[in-house]
Amino acid sequence: MDEGLTIEQRYQLRKLALEIENYSREELKEELLACWEEKFQQKQCFLSLSQEAGIIFKLDDYQPASIPTSEEEFKGVFGYEPTTEEKAQYVQNLYEEVEPELDMDEIVLDSED
Repeated sequence: MDEGLTIEQRYQLRKLALEIENYSREELKEELLACWEEKFQQKQCFLSLSQEAGIIFKLDDYQPASIPTSEEEFKGVFGYEPTTEEKAQYVQNLYEEVEPELDMDEIVLDSED
């Protein structure tokens, strides 16, 4: 278990591990999906309350199927009106994730000798 957790959190995880020991595969899938749903709901609540307080966070779990092209699409990604530099950096990061650059100097080949 993660050492960054509190004693109470580690206890709760151990207790949960004992509780789910006899769950079927289908029950485990349902519980996992429920956990992810709860995580997303908590995140949306956090973002909403933060925005109401005037604090905006950009959490990167958004995986776009295409590159944003309109101002509205960029605003949807960032949660605010991004600058031209922020837009360019975002598009560059998307490109780098899809097309990783290989550093040929870092590639070491074993000799066949």
